[in-house]
Amino acid sequence: HVTNVTVRNARGDVHDVLDYGEPATVEIDYAVTRPVDDPVISVTFHDARDFPLGGLTSRLDGIRVDGTRGGGRVRLVLSPVLFTRGSYGVTVAILDSRIQRYLDMRPRAATFMVDGPSVASREISGHFVFPHRWEAVEHASGGTAQAVVP
Repeated sequence: HVTNVTVRNARGDVHDVLDYGEPATVEIDYAVTRPVDDPVISVTFHDARDFPLGGLTSRLDGIRVDGTRGGGRVRLVLSPVLFTRGSYGVTVAILDSRIQRYLDMRPRAATFMVDGPSVASREISGHFVFPHRWEAVEHASGGTAQAVVP
């Protein structure tokens, strides 16, 4: 069972406001009430209207969760936070090894705000600023040259 979900800022403080571009962690504490072979932790992020924005599982990065005794803690490290300014929720679930059956689910187990680029600025759209870079391509006689814009 999921026993606690905590969002921490770049300094490791429990904080409900995260800074865009800085790292943050989602800590998930769990208790084993009966042995489970190779459980999988799932984290899904939601916008303020509870629309799911995307999620990850511990399996994606090869993390093995000990489902045989007591309990433990796993951390999802967001490095960096790429959410745009706004309010977000975190749903956490524990699934069986085949990722087909929920053993426990905690909708909106945690919430957080992000201080960063705003959709209102019209410089961005949506809930994420995707990792990216822009390139300006200059046409020169006989070829092309690229300039990377930071």
